[in-house]
Order: sequence, then structure tokens, then C-alpha cells
Amino acid sequence: MYDDLAPEPDSYDLLEDDDNYFYPDAVGDDDDLATFTTSISTVYRYCLRPTVLDAYSNLLHMFLVCLVFRTLTQLVKIPHPFHHLTSVSSGLYVLYIVFGYNAVYTGLLAVFGGIWLKTSRILFSRLRDYITSTTFLLYLLISEFGLIDHATWERIRGPQMVMCMKIISYSFDLHHSSSRTFNAFEFLGYVLCPGTLVFGPWIPFADYMAAFENDKWDLKWLVKVFSNFLKSLFFFAMSVCLLEWIIPDDSSPHWLMYRDAMLFRVGHYFVSFVSETSAHCAGLTKTEVTRPMAIEFPDSLVQVVVYWNLPIHRWLKTYVFRTTLPAGTFVAVMSTYFVSALLHGANAKLSAILLSLGIYTYVEYCLRKKLSEVFGACIAARPCTQPCATHKHRTTSNIVVHTINLGFSLLAMFHLAYLGSIIDTTGGSSSEPFSRWAQVSYVSHVAVLATYFVHCTLSLIW
Repeated sequence: MYDDLAPEPDSYDLLEDDDNYFYPDAVGDDDDLATFTTSISTVYRYCLRPTVLDAYSNLLHMFLVCLVFRTLTQLVKIPHPFHHLTSVSSGLYVLYIVFGYNAVYTGLLAVFGGIWLKTSRILFSRLRDYITSTTFLLYLLISEFGLIDHATWERIRGPQMVMCMKIISYSFDLHHSSSRTFNAFEFLGYVLCPGTLVFGPWIPFADYMAAFENDKWDLKWLVKVFSNFLKSLFFFAMSVCLLEWIIPDDSSPHWLMYRDAMLFRVGHYFVSFVSETSAHCAGLTKTEVTRPMAIEFPDSLVQVVVYWNLPIHRWLKTYVFRTTLPAGTFVAVMSTYFVSALLHGANAKLSAILLSLGIYTYVEYCLRKKLSEVFGACIAARPCTQPCATHKHRTTSNIVVHTINLGFSLLAMFHLAYLGSIIDTTGGSSSEPFSRWAQVSYVSHVAVLATYFVHCTLSLIW
């Protein structure tokens, strides 16, 4: 999504000064220690230092602009419309910092969104929220398949996706509110807010407006900003250097599959914590994007889907799931994952992962709900509130319940490693996009099919 922030695959050579980087020949303890120290030094010199300095030069500039925006809109008393004009000008400047002249695409999308919302109120008064959703999702789809040059689209897809989400949510909120009318200054300030424009996250319009009333510059806010910044730095280092050093290319196929899936996840954590840092710098202090520990050690796949990206989950639940729920739970779930795939570019691999997750989570939810009802135990996909007054076998006092939940957690971790293994984090392409799954005979999909068979059997018996 943001390839310009990552190093080119051949921009450095980890083996340039140390032929024993991955294959130490020394056998003595002192020699092993020396080789390990040299390896760390090589990784720092040829990978960590150049890539971090290159990527964070623009990021620090962006964070500074967000701080200036917050200062001008919270500490300086200016007329309210100028808050939104400050947001617009700051956002356009941040776009130029990161994307150069390609920023014009996102700026024009914001203008088109404003014109569309103004005219659609007259042309499609009753169904304008649904027509707006369809229009901007189709825009993302046709942009993916050639409306915008592919290399350019790969760079700007992220802010385009977030902006389309803002336009759609603004349209729904406007349509279902009797007290609000379209305001061009508010709309443009919202969609071009510098704290959420480049890396996200999506925020509701109400949170954007509330930021102007939040003037707390306390230690808690400062700690949160630095904490998120350091987390982003850690996951960036993991994604570009450390994981491939810890698990080298000569490892076993299973370890390589785990490493490739992990590379995808830590790259996501990096972007998430960068977005959280920029949002907090801009005064959007209620923002939380992801929870890595809940993803790496999940209670269930349902938990992974929720905590992978909390703002997108909230958006999908509010504007897709609840809208389609009258058609049935399965239809609502699959519609949600289908829209999620469209938002992320309708990429074949990513779409396969998202649609697989839709089926996986639905099957897991149904099976664990049935098991929870049959055995009266706290083993549902969503953890019971504690203390639980519904089930007689609770996680706090029953080793069997703990063991079953641990089994489902390990199964979820296996599914994550399997699903994420097909994402090529090096930026290359393969003529066989699902070859990694084929190599292991689609074992994860087979396991889900078996899980569904167990659920059907239990449903027939009980």
C-alpha cells in the first residue's frame, strides 16, 4: 500500500561484509558470540539504519504537521470555519509530502465527493446513501483495474480507500439525521484531516468535530503518542529486517510459511501504529486501531477480525452488516467481507483471504455457540463477561474449558499462518497465486470443512 516507505528488495546486501551472516562456521562459544555480534551489526548497518532513516524522514514531517494542526485549532482562538480550512490546507500539504504531485488524485476525489453529496440530495433523495456507497465502491474497483495507472494506484490506494469510507459514512449519517445539512467546509475538513488522511484510520464525523473541543495536552496524551511511535518503529524494523534475519531463507517450508504470514501482519501493525500516532498528534485521542497481542494469541478468529483494524470493523459493522442483517446472518457476514474485499482493491489473494475468513469465522461462531449451549460452558467465540451467570462450566474454574479454548486458539493461529502465507511481502508476483496453499493440500480449508461437519452433526443430535 505504501511501497515508497519500504526499502527496495535489492537496495542493500546483508551478506556484503559478512559471508557468515546466515551460515556461521565457528564452533567455539567466543566465536559464536563474535559471529552473532557481527550479524547484528550487519543488519543494523545495511538494513535497519538506512531504511528507518529513509521512511521516518517523511513520517516525522507528517507528525509535525499534525501537531501544528492541533495547535492552531485548539490553542489558538479562531472562527470555527477556519478550523476546517486549516484541516484542508494541512491535509493537502501532508499529501504532497508523502505522494508528491500524485496527491492531486486524492484532492480531486474529495472535491468530487462533496459535489456528489450536494447533487445526490436532489437527484436521489430517498436512496442516496446506498447509491453513494455503490458509486464509490465501484470507483475503487475500476481504479484497481485501470482507471488510474497501476504504479500510481499502488501508492495512493490507502488514502483513496479511507476517503471513500469517510464519504460513504458521511452520506449515511447525513441521510439519517434530521438536524444536519451538508456543509462543504465541514465535509472537506473531515475527509482531508491530516491526522487520518494518509494512513487512516477511518473516524466518524462526530469524532472529527469533537477533536476541536479536546484541548487536553497532558502527560497521558504525550505518553500515548510516544508509545505508538515506538511501536510503529519496532514493527517497521521487524517487517523490513529482523524477521528475515531470525527466520532465514534456508529454514524449513513450514517456518517460511509462518515467516511470510508474520511479515504481512507486522507490516500491518506498522501502518496501524503510524496511523494511531498521526491521529493522536492531530488531537483525535479516542482512536485505537489494532491490538497485536489479541491477533497473535487470539481466543478465536472472530477476535482476530475485530482487533485487526478496529475502525474498519466499526465501519463495516455500522454501514454494511447492520444494513444487510435483515436478509439473514450469513448474508450479512458474507456481504461484509465482500465489501471489505472491494475496499482493499479486489486483489485476488486478499479477496480469497477475506472471503475465506468470512466462512471461517461464521463456521467457528456457529460451532462454538452450539458447544457452549450443549455443554453449558464458556467456550463461545466471544469470551463470556466475568463473572458468567449463564454457564455452569466457566473459564475461571474448569481446566477442561481452558483446554478447549486453548485448542481453538491454536487452531486460529494455524489458520492465520496458512491464510497469510500467500501474501507476497517482497512485492513480486507469481503465476500461481495460491501455490502455498496447494503445497499443503489446502489443509486449512479442509479443517474448516471438517469443523462445519461437526457443527452439522451436533445440530442434528441436539
